[in-house]
Amino acid sequence: MFSSLRFFSLLCGCLLFLSACAPHRQYMAVAPGMTQREVRETIPERPTAFFDHGQGYVTWQYGDKYCVVFKDDAVVSKNIFTETADRKGKKTTARAAFCPLPR
Repeated sequence: MFSSLRFFSLLCGCLLFLSACAPHRQYMAVAPGMTQREVRETIPERPTAFFDHGQGYVTWQYGDKYCVVFKDDAVVSKNIFTETADRKGKKTTARAAFCPLPR
């Protein structure tokens, strides 16, 4: 009985870990030149925020972790937000302001 409980716990832990990796794999599959439709097909999760910067630039943000920048419906860049610590050691996450537009 102990070994089957241990196996079940290990299996649940592995499945939880693999499910957490899926959004990252989907995001990493996004490549320059992809259309907005192709990105929606690659990342089925709906963006949590949209930003229209004008001159054809649009940013899609996915939670506090990822963003994709489009120019005229084509991916031109993407960024992974990183956690940083302030002087007091409090963790903060970079926001959409740190998803720079290409020059």
